Amino acid sequence: MEAVYIVLIIFSVLVFIGITIGGAANAVVKKLIKTHENSSSTISKTASEFCKDVLIKKKIDVQVARIPGSDNACYDYQNKVTALSDNVYNSYSSIYIAMSAHETGHAIQDSQETAKFRSYKRLNVGSKILTPIFWLAFLTAIVLLIAIPYDPLYSLIAFAVMGASMLLEFLFKWITVSMEKQASKFGLEILKQEGFTEDELAVAENLYKAALTTYISGVFDPVIKVFNAITWLIYNTIGRLFR
Repeated sequence: MEAVYIVLIIFSVLVFIGITIGGAANAVVKKLIKTHENSSSTISKTASEFCKDVLIKKKIDVQVARIPGSDNACYDYQNKVTALSDNVYNSYSSIYIAMSAHETGHAIQDSQETAKFRSYKRLNVGSKILTPIFWLAFLTAIVLLIAIPYDPLYSLIAFAVMGASMLLEFLFKWITVSMEKQASKFGLEILKQEGFTEDELAVAENLYKAALTTYISGVFDPVIKVFNAITWLIYNTIGRLFR
């Protein structure tokens, strides 16, 4: 029982670190956007015009689309679309142009088939089914452990599957961090080439660093899943004794 408490404490600390890092980084991103959303850039182009011009110059066949929402930009590699939310699409703000430059960086990664982006695409296909596999393996392991207490082999196999899915997700998260870092590098290069001032580049760099930190906090997601699994188990077993 002491070992369970030690493991729970360790996971609690890791979960706290992950949530704290992610929360702080998100707060920085929101603050940067709020501070600079009304500051027109020296480029005198909207974020969508900026994207389109850069893509044409680099001869990349990617469409720029407008999507509902606010403060959002993303690159859809399956449909070859850079999507900008309503308030970003027609904005002259330097911060929103910086966001669109980052997504253009993803388009460049895709067109160049960089190793990091290629790895991301391969792992992204399987990442969507890792969560159900994790929970199915966990529940199967618990059921087997209770049903066949004298022969834990099958439950250990189920736990191994759970651990493997967790490691794969960790790998995917880490590759995502590396891929996002490269996209930000491309984004800064684009902004320099297009005439961003030193002050505007500094703001863009701070935005990219804060956004990257949110992805770094995502590396803790597998740990959070294990923590949730352990607390669920404790609540539904030991916790029942005190109800």
